[in-house]
Amino acid sequence: VMLGAVYNLYETFPNGDFDAKQNRSYYALYSIVEERSADGTLGNPVVIGIGTNSRMPKSTCEEIIEMCGDRYIYWLTITNDWQFPNNEMIRSLGEEHDNVTVLDWEVYSADHDEYFYYDGIHLTPDGRWAYANYVLESISKDLLQRKLAEENETAARQLLEET
Repeated sequence: VMLGAVYNLYETFPNGDFDAKQNRSYYALYSIVEERSADGTLGNPVVIGIGTNSRMPKSTCEEIIEMCGDRYIYWLTITNDWQFPNNEMIRSLGEEHDNVTVLDWEVYSADHDEYFYYDGIHLTPDGRWAYANYVLESISKDLLQRKLAEENETAARQLLEET
């Protein structure tokens, strides 16, 4: 899915680095994160859009999160989760890790048949732009909320110190 939208993602995130290829499973994701973490090229934030080509073991996903360290991770759910049901596990990662935010593409795109080709997974040109814009808007909103929470916490600490 991400491969189909990679041009749109680069248009939306000109300084982004997207490692998207066809038919990848979580094995490839693990290797990519491991290699980039080790050589210092793993960015921040990390956007993960994988899950349609095999069932992902939660233990492996936990290891991937650990390799990412304190980076923000944005993990996209998938559409047509019936063959390899990973969305429930992806959502649990967001609930269990403060640095993991789930971008619920499945819910966001649910009523937009125009975003998908006949298989309900691969993106049409409209779907590619919707995907890229959804990622941008979701990350922007999350980072803004984190910044505001941090500022509120700092202001609260200053008030406590003053009293």
